[in-house]
Amino acid sequence: MRSRRFEPIQHGQIIFHGINKSGSLALSTALRAGYKQEARLNQFFSRYLSIPEHERDFHEIILNSSGHAFFVDHEIYGAIPPAPHRALVTILRHPLPRIFSVYRWLERHHSKDYGSSMPGFIDWVRNTNGITYSQLEQFGAGYGPKMHDLRKLPGDELLERAKQALANDVHCLGLAERFEETIFLFAHLCGLSAVPAWKRDDRNSDRPLVSTIDKSDLDLVEEVFHRDFELYKFAVELFEKQLKDIRFHEGELDRYKKACIGEYKDRLI
Repeated sequence: MRSRRFEPIQHGQIIFHGINKSGSLALSTALRAGYKQEARLNQFFSRYLSIPEHERDFHEIILNSSGHAFFVDHEIYGAIPPAPHRALVTILRHPLPRIFSVYRWLERHHSKDYGSSMPGFIDWVRNTNGITYSQLEQFGAGYGPKMHDLRKLPGDELLERAKQALANDVHCLGLAERFEETIFLFAHLCGLSAVPAWKRDDRNSDRPLVSTIDKSDLDLVEEVFHRDFELYKFAVELFEKQLKDIRFHEGELDRYKKACIGEYKDRLI
C-alpha cells in the first residue's frame, strides 16, 4: 500500500467504533485472528468478547496505556477524547439491509423493552423518525457528555454533523459492502501481515434478505431513513477517495475474496 495516511500505526491506538449490525463483529474477529497468528493478542481489546468485561475498565485501559493497541466497542465515538496517538476507524453499512437487521435483532432480544408487545415493522420504522437506530445519530450526536442534547437537534443538522465527523474525525472508513477491502485496510493499519478468511456473524441469520421483502416496506425505509441513505452515499465517496492512492499487492485481494465467497449474503452495492 502507498499512502502516508495509511502507514501502519506501530506506536499508537486504533479505536474502532462499531456500528451495530454493520459487520463490526465479523471484521474485528478476523483481525483478532491476525493478532493471534503474530503472538500479539496482548494488543487486542474487544468489549464484544468481554476483553475486558466492563466498559469502565475498557475506557480506563484506553486512557492510561501507551504503545500499539486495538480497541473495539459500540458507542465509543465521543466517549473517548481524541488524541494524536489515537486513530478512529469505523465501518458503515447500506441502510436498507441494516434497518431490517436491527429490527429483527430487537424483536428477538429486546422486545421486552417495548412493554406489552414489540410494534410491527411499519410502526417501528415510523416511530424512529429516521433518527433512532440510524448511523447518522451515532456520528451526528455521538456518545459524549452532550449526547442527549445533541440528539434533539433537527435531522438535517445531525446529518451535517455526521458528515463532518466522518470527513474530519475518522482516520479510516470502511464499508460493509466492500468488506474485504476494509479488512485489508484495517489489517494494514494494525501492522498485520495477514488475516484468515473472515466468517459471517450468524446470530441474526433468519433476517429476511432484501430481495424477499415487499417493495412497500423497502420504500418506507428509504423514505423515513432518507438522511441515513445520504450519509451512506457520502461515506461511499469518502471510501473511494481513500482507495485512490492505495495499491494492494497484486492478486492478494482477489485471492482473499475467493476465500470468502458466500460469506456475505445480502451485499447491496
